[in-house]
Order: sequence, then C-alpha cells, then structure tokens
Amino acid sequence: MILIKNGILIDSEIKGENDILISDKIEEISDDIDTKYAKVIDAENMFITPGFIDLHNHVNGAGGEGGPETRSIPIHADSLMKNGITTVVGLLGTDGYTRSLIDLLMHVRKLQNQGISAYMLTGSYQVPGPSITGRVANDIILINEVVGVKISLSDHRSSYPERRDLITLASEARVAGMLSSKPGFIMVHMGDGKDMFNPILDVVNNTEIPITQFIPTHIDRNESLLDSAIEFGKKNGYLDITGHAEGKYPRTISSIKYLISHGVSIDNITVTTDGNGSMPMFDENGNLLKIEISDSSSLIKLFKYVMENDEDFVQSYLKTVTLNPAKRLKLKKGKIEKGYDSDLLIFDQELNLIYVVSKGNVYKI
Repeated sequence: MILIKNGILIDSEIKGENDILISDKIEEISDDIDTKYAKVIDAENMFITPGFIDLHNHVNGAGGEGGPETRSIPIHADSLMKNGITTVVGLLGTDGYTRSLIDLLMHVRKLQNQGISAYMLTGSYQVPGPSITGRVANDIILINEVVGVKISLSDHRSSYPERRDLITLASEARVAGMLSSKPGFIMVHMGDGKDMFNPILDVVNNTEIPITQFIPTHIDRNESLLDSAIEFGKKNGYLDITGHAEGKYPRTISSIKYLISHGVSIDNITVTTDGNGSMPMFDENGNLLKIEISDSSSLIKLFKYVMENDEDFVQSYLKTVTLNPAKRLKLKKGKIEKGYDSDLLIFDQELNLIYVVSKGNVYKI
C-alpha cells in the first residue's frame, strides 16, 4: 500500500488537498488518512492528476513514406511515462505492408512488462487491412491487447473503401467488441481529401450501426475538416484531435473550444499524440516535400499550458486526455476516485512531473 499525503487533486473537477491510499486501485481518499502499513509519499503543495491516456501512438514505429531511412523506431515505456502517459494504444500507419501486427503485439506486451497499460489496434490504412489471425473479428475476440481496428479515409494513401466494405468492417468490429466486452471501435485516420466525413456519415445514415463505432482522428488538420467535424460531433459522434502544443496559443486548445462553441460536447472529444508517427508534407501532385517524426510530449505540454494560462479550462482539457479516452476503452481509469485504477501523475508547483504512478507502482521521473 502507498499513501500519498497532502496532494492537490485535479481531474475533471478540482478536489482540493487530500490524501490518497492506493494499491493497484485507489483504496481511499480523505483529508487525513493515517496508516502505519503504507509507504508514504509527501505531495504537499503538489498537483495530482490521473495518468494521461493516449489512444493513438505508433509505439512500434511508423513512417517510411520517404523510403526506409524515414522509418521511426520503437518507443520505450520510459519515454511515455516522462510525458505523463500511463495508458497507450499502439497502431500501424501508412505502412501496412512491411510492418507486422505480430511485432506490434509483442512490443505492446513489452510496454506492459515495462509498467504501463498498453493495447493495440489491428488493421492499418488499407481496407481490407492486415490482421494477426486472418480476420479482424478474431483479432479483437481472441487477443487480449486488441481493442479495435485502424483504417484511413479521405487520404491519397488510403485504399478508398466502398460503402459496403465500411459497413462490413464496422459490423464485424462492433459484434467482436460485444462478444469480447471490448470497445471494438474503428479509429479512422482522416486525410485532406474532399470526401471528409461523408463515407462515415453514409454508413451511419443508411444502417443501424451507431456513430460511436467510429473515432475519426486528425480532425483539425485543416479548417474545412474541422468544420465538417462539427456536424459529426453534434450527432453524438466521437472526435479525436492530434495534440499540438506549439505557439503562444496552441491550436489544439483553440480547436477544442471551437467545437464546444458550435455545440459539440466536451465528453465527445479526445486528444492524442500521434506519437512516433510520421508527419509528411506533400505538394499538390502528391510528391513528398519533407517528413518529420512526432514525439509523445503534446499532452503534457498542453496540460502545462492550460495550468499556466487558462485555469478555467483545466478540467475540460483533462477530460480529453483522461476520463474520455478511458470511457472509449471501457476502462476504470481517468478519474481520482475510490475504485479507479491507480494511474496518477504528481507535479510540483513549477509543473515539473516528479512521480508517475502506473498500475499502482511509483516511478520517480
């Protein structure tokens, strides 16, 4: 048992100064817990939040659009923890041909052994995409780590699936999720193409498949796509924003507020890193201009930004990287409350991350 004393608790609410008694779960929260059987961490004047949950991270490497030398390498759990990430979902990107889902699965298991909660998506940009067992449904049902499937739409690197292909995949993922008590969602890479959300809305409007079966990501890559996302979000669809913390007023915070101001519920928005993924830039003819590799630091940088510059928005932002993604994954995480998993971050007054608690184990950063 571990007793964290006198921390200032913040999740989707500011809960003030309290003690937290933890095992692998949060056992008790009170203003004064006294137990002689627990290891004590003095967190006086420190901020405690839930651990961040990253639904979209290329943990086993990505890239390659510019040839083999542009491939990124696998990430270690330490690199995730130092950025506040205690739960991660790994996936493939553009390259569903030379990269292996089996290799991704083994790296996800490695991350689990290194101390964090790690999951993965089957599939890739292509439809039909790769699978481990030969079928998406079997991957979700039979492999504990697989929680859903990844595809790409409205992108020149995607396979431009027909409506029937999307219906079949969505139905298969949904039923597999039901049978295995998993989310079974489809993470949809959204590109710059003119179709935008139309392929998904076509499926939703013409079948009984619920809109929440899909999680479109990169939805603020341009103004037109962000505006298109409003209709989707107002229909109770989930939206995922790739975190960008650069600039005096980060684009990600602006995008979240823009969606909210146009009627999208904060409960339907998540923010992810796209960590370790490639960020290629192409000209109007599809020729590669340059390629960069994203890191996994955006969630923690954005948290520090709102703490320092936008205090009234702290709880809303935290929802997008803790409680909301936890609900997408059907996990009891993302909240500082009795019975929830012991995934916590402890920051000092200068917002330096001092301790990470992951699955009840404490790591000094």
